[in-house]
Amino acid sequence: MEAFKVEMEEIPSEIYKNRDEILTLLSKKEEYSEKCDEIETKIRMDISTIKNVEGKLAYTNDIARNAEAEYRLSKHAEYIKHDKLRHDTTISIKMAKNKIEFLQNKLRVFEILARMNE
Repeated sequence: MEAFKVEMEEIPSEIYKNRDEILTLLSKKEEYSEKCDEIETKIRMDISTIKNVEGKLAYTNDIARNAEAEYRLSKHAEYIKHDKLRHDTTISIKMAKNKIEFLQNKLRVFEILARMNE
């Protein structure tokens, strides 16, 4: 019964630890997103100013510009790295949220069991 009480007392600190982790991860995700947006903006600006041999814009419609941008982004090592980090961070955030939910449910069960044993 003593181990049960000790574990019940540790749950709130675990919840706060996971909340802090989520805040840190959200900050990192924002950094990765900003870097991806910066790279994408630069690529799109470059594409919008490319001229053909006649001096006219090479990409005259949105479909062509978007296709070229997607192609360049798919080959840009730094963009790929930050996009993967952003994706991995999103998964870590979801896992931390799930752990918090699990701990909250566990705490509720422990509280119910404690009331039943009074």
